[in-house]
Amino acid sequence: MHETLFMVLSFPRVVTSDNLRDVTGVEIAGALKNVLAIAAGIVEGMNLGNNSMAALVAQGCSEIRWLATKMGGKPATITGLSGTGDIMLTCFVNLSRNKRVGVRLGSGEELEDILSSMNQVAEGVSTAGAVIALAQKYNVKMPVLTAVARIIDSELTPKKAVLELMSLPQVEEV
Repeated sequence: MHETLFMVLSFPRVVTSDNLRDVTGVEIAGALKNVLAIAAGIVEGMNLGNNSMAALVAQGCSEIRWLATKMGGKPATITGLSGTGDIMLTCFVNLSRNKRVGVRLGSGEELEDILSSMNQVAEGVSTAGAVIALAQKYNVKMPVLTAVARIIDSELTPKKAVLELMSLPQVEEV
């Protein structure tokens, strides 16, 4: 099996992967990580704490994996460096444009004001709308990522989104 060099990490170790053969998984993780980073930023902006952040990001990773798998992607891609590794970076690093948008939304700022003050693009803002369409098309429940889309569309406030997510019925973890 031919392996393709995928990523060089900052410490002296090269990681190879054949995940480039899973274009669907890489693309879905790469796009939806930005939406999840907005959610992570909202949690930070609302000062909900580390446990809430961990639960939200874990749920969001599951939602990305569920969708990618339904679309033909490989679960291993989502749980590997090109999926979860990239998601962690985007959700937890303060340089993340998408996370910064979320922090500001969670702090009570209006999206229009946030975007007009930025000189860079936060891709998750425009990608969020696709989440609802994809969730419906592939019949996948994605409560965290669709909540972000609804916040971006001004259908929901961050506070109401948290209340909705907290009141969802408990389901068995998959």
